Amino acid sequence: MRTAVQDGTLGLARQTVLLGEAPRVVQCGGESTLRFRSRGSNRVRLRTSLSCTGMVILANTY
Repeated sequence: MRTAVQDGTLGLARQTVLLGEAPRVVQCGGESTLRFRSRGSNRVRLRTSLSCTGMVILANTY
């Protein structure tokens, strides 16, 4: 993976790398919300309300 990151073949702008199995994500009809509670230089606090199992992917570009 290190080689793929260094030579640019792994498109991290559009791909996500997980260290294990991806959680099973299902589509459901309920309402889900996400709010940023606070953020700093090395942390982010989120408040989520998900109507079913889901995943939040957070990216930071600089």
